[in-house]
Amino acid sequence: MTTFKLITDIHMSWPERVWCEINFKHLNEYFEGTQWTLPPPCAVCTRQIHDTEVMSIIVDGKSSFLPLHFDMLRVTDPFIIQNCVIHCNSAEFVFGCKALDSLMLYKPALHHLPRGNICLDICMQCHSCLSKGTMPKFALANNLYRGCLPSRFHDLTWVEEMVCA
Repeated sequence: MTTFKLITDIHMSWPERVWCEINFKHLNEYFEGTQWTLPPPCAVCTRQIHDTEVMSIIVDGKSSFLPLHFDMLRVTDPFIIQNCVIHCNSAEFVFGCKALDSLMLYKPALHHLPRGNICLDICMQCHSCLSKGTMPKFALANNLYRGCLPSRFHDLTWVEEMVCA
């Protein structure tokens, strides 16, 4: 009799069964909550924007007006001008916008909007420098452009990239 009572007590204190739908719902919430997405890159310096806010600047695709002091980001290196711009060997600095063409900007940080407008994601540090009319420290136009390398060289250091480029 005591064995039967003990077994009954165990069954009564046992937690209720959790349904598969609830388990899958919580597993999906956990999965979605633990996904890490890359933060957006800056159009001027190419750095991932982690802890600072992203400034989005919209440029009219039909206008030749440049916001801030973007004119200081123009390609000035004679080798790049000769090989990429004049001979069109690379479309690295062609963005389909008269105002932005031949500026040293990072293409993945530019987003084409309806009606030909372009949105640029810029970190606060670059935005602050361009607002003051000074060259951002890590801007591609500050002699930091290394050229385009094949994707198999993605793990090279900056010095190795400069030697290859």
